[in-house]
Amino acid sequence: MSFQINALPSAPFEHLFGQDDHTLSDHGVQRLIADQYPSFPCRISLEDVAVGEPVLLLNFEHQPAASPY
Repeated sequence: MSFQINALPSAPFEHLFGQDDHTLSDHGVQRLIADQYPSFPCRISLEDVAVGEPVLLLNFEHQPAASPY
C-alpha cells in the first residue's frame, strides 16, 4: 500500500498571518518559536522551520463531514 503526503493549502490560514498573540488566542491559535532543527515541520511548505522562526499551532479539521474517513 502506498500513500502520499501533501501540503495544506495556505488560504485557510492566511487570516492568521501577522496577527498578534491576543488575536491568535481568540482563534485558539498559539505562536511558538522553533528552538530545534529539525523538529518544527511546516504543514504548508512541508519544510522544517529554522531555529528562531515563529510557528503557529492550531487545530485543523481535515474532514468536517459525517464520514468514515
